[in-house]
Amino acid sequence: MTVLRQGRVSGEMDAPFDTDGLMEMMFGEAPVPPSCACLFTGEDVLMMRGVSASGGRTGLRDCNIVIRQGEVVGLAGLEGSGQEVFLRIAAGLASPSEGEVRVQGMKMSGKTHHWFKHVGVSFLPGSRMEEGLVPGLTITEHLALLDFW
Repeated sequence: MTVLRQGRVSGEMDAPFDTDGLMEMMFGEAPVPPSCACLFTGEDVLMMRGVSASGGRTGLRDCNIVIRQGEVVGLAGLEGSGQEVFLRIAAGLASPSEGEVRVQGMKMSGKTHHWFKHVGVSFLPGSRMEEGLVPGLTITEHLALLDFW
């Protein structure tokens, strides 16, 4: 393996690769990972307790999660494994058949997606061409729609 840094060869290595050596070639010195002690989270932003809903291949069954201010959450899995259902419920675009959803401590049962948006929840669809855009509108017109919705 040859490592280029800032347009110049900074080193070469044969397998098996030494991770620390590669990091030094790539960055000049091995970066020090941040300690977990520097992570501070705030108040609960989204809470789901016992949430179930149909949709996709598997739906969502008995989902329990608390997401706090400052946290970054990634959803992974095969398409249809419940991520889309989870996101739609979290944004108020779908209602759970069971369970409770709270946003910033406020019970959201029966609230419309307009209410979710009012309290700061936004939804960005994965299929932006099918759900996120209106054909024929300009970017400016799409932004105006955001204020309307």
